[in-house]
Amino acid sequence: MLNFINRFEQAFHYSPIGMAILSLEGKWLKVNPALTDMTGYAEEELLSINFQAITHPDDLEEDMKPLHELIEGEKAAYEMEKRYIHKNGNIVWILLSVSVVREGDQPLFLISQIQNITVRKQLECELVESEERFRNLITNLPDPVVVHDGEVILFWILSGVISLRIF
Repeated sequence: MLNFINRFEQAFHYSPIGMAILSLEGKWLKVNPALTDMTGYAEEELLSINFQAITHPDDLEEDMKPLHELIEGEKAAYEMEKRYIHKNGNIVWILLSVSVVREGDQPLFLISQIQNITVRKQLECELVESEERFRNLITNLPDPVVVHDGEVILFWILSGVISLRIF
């Protein structure tokens, strides 16, 4: 049994994603280095607060509903995207996966896996902005435009209206 516990401790510690064990009220009980790196808080700092303290205020209510459903046994787990506030004040987008450990019907504690998706969210935002700029450019062209792949017309624009070819 001791060997298994040591292996679990090593897996928890060396995991490349944030991992945490939390009380049912959301207090951090155990955190790994990936989570401390992600949030900028030292382990001791995180262990002295709850997850609500670093959750972006606009995301807190959305996070609490599935958490209560999880604790009440209405869900086995939940996953969501939300924001943490890094110790330096920056926003960190995360993909949060949470499950509850039970003894019988009694919930004991929460297990969370936390992945930093900030770069992905920034790229998604840049893509939306780029698509909007392209759409504005295309719809405001004074001349008709035909886009083709050399053989087939893919779409055309006439008087600011985009028409897609349907295959």
